[in-house]
Amino acid sequence: MTVMVMTIGLRPRCVCLALVGLGACATQRSAPPVTAATEVAAEAVPAKPAEGALDSAVAELRHVIPAKLSEAEQEKKSAALDAAWKQLQADPAHAVPALKAEYERFTARGERDDYYTIEAAYLIFKMRGPAELATLERMYAGLDVSANFRVVFETRFLVASSGEPRALPFLRKAFDLPPAAARVTFARHALTIGWPQILEFMLAPLGPAVCPLAEEVASSASEPGPLVGALDLLQANLCAGTPEILRRRLAAASDENVVGAMLRGLGTWAAPADRLLLERHLADKRPVVRASAAFALYELGDPASNPALRRMLADGDDQTRAEVIGSLFHTLDRDNARAIVKHRKDAKCPEGDREIIGKLVERLAELTGVDQAPLLGGDERKWKQAIATYWSKRDRRFALGPGERTLTRGELQAALAEWSESASITGGKWAWVESPQVLAVATAEDIPGLLAVRARLFFRQSDEMLYEVAIIDRLLEVLHRRQIGAARPLISRFGTFD
Repeated sequence: MTVMVMTIGLRPRCVCLALVGLGACATQRSAPPVTAATEVAAEAVPAKPAEGALDSAVAELRHVIPAKLSEAEQEKKSAALDAAWKQLQADPAHAVPALKAEYERFTARGERDDYYTIEAAYLIFKMRGPAELATLERMYAGLDVSANFRVVFETRFLVASSGEPRALPFLRKAFDLPPAAARVTFARHALTIGWPQILEFMLAPLGPAVCPLAEEVASSASEPGPLVGALDLLQANLCAGTPEILRRRLAAASDENVVGAMLRGLGTWAAPADRLLLERHLADKRPVVRASAAFALYELGDPASNPALRRMLADGDDQTRAEVIGSLFHTLDRDNARAIVKHRKDAKCPEGDREIIGKLVERLAELTGVDQAPLLGGDERKWKQAIATYWSKRDRRFALGPGERTLTRGELQAALAEWSESASITGGKWAWVESPQVLAVATAEDIPGLLAVRARLFFRQSDEMLYEVAIIDRLLEVLHRRQIGAARPLISRFGTFD
């Protein structure tokens, strides 16, 4: 599948000395490259170190406080830590007991060294694997993860890659990470990932097994951080239990932020049966709930909601009106066009609304070839032409053109297998395949295969990978909406057209 980005293959991940908030690492320590969803390849390591080297390597991990080091000191320390890691990994049989013994010594004295604990836990699990799950869980109890979050991130990814069912309780605790601290920068790609997307990066190796974890959190979480993280994973992975969880929690929720999250989730899931439920929340007294309902109706994309949305142009909340304006363009008809033009011409129309309408009309004009000025002026004939073109283009968005190469069902399965194996949808035998070829033959039965490809893409941990994830997400969205009988109009939330 072709995309206009440079693609890299699987690469070694790096562990940084820097604390959260530092833009890059002075020196990178190599963690093992991921070669399959359930295993981590062993890194090349030197021969067994000389006598006393292990004690020195363990000591090198102690009492590290990056924030107190200058840039030059960080570079020097990072190089020393890199050497210590290599020494320890060269002799797992002795290194693991040494790392554990040091941890036991200082904890027995009532001391804490969260940086050391995080590093030691990672190394112990890397060298011994799932056999050390109990050790890992004990060492992580009560940790300040901000002391060394990059290695916390690497540890959870490594554990998820193990494919060990017993690791699920440990991975479940990823949802309870403090969102403010849960940020990782991939310096090589100038890419910073924060909450909630970082959960996808950490837990991607689980594949479909992430659904029970996310469903449990979404059903019980009271704090917004875990709830938002769980909803993000539920929707990204099209977990089957999502709609019922959302409806149940919405019915019992009173906190406006929880209500808003449930509404946005229902809209993104796009079940046509929820339209009236979403419309009722447009009358809520709380602005955040009304804005969330308008957001959800945008995502649902059902023209039957247009009359209710048009009435909301008089709402007193700026964010709600912004969502409403986007929704009216999203499901554009002549009544929507008249209401939009009338609102913009009203002397009381806020300047922010005029700006939003202007940008959307400009993009509509570009897409349809109709001049912008008459549209802003309310020319009925021009609006009729623009609307007809808009919906025609939407209906033909993924249609194959005359003579375009087609894909058989068997070829689609082969392509999915290759993309999953290579963790990329570019290059290889199927580089010619694009979205129209996939959607011309794909059915709901192919959703699991596409989700598997999506999970494998996250093993690359790069900005290029995110472009490919977006393509897979669009394919999944279309197939999901076909499956549940919902349509997806063409205009996007940010004033551009897909």
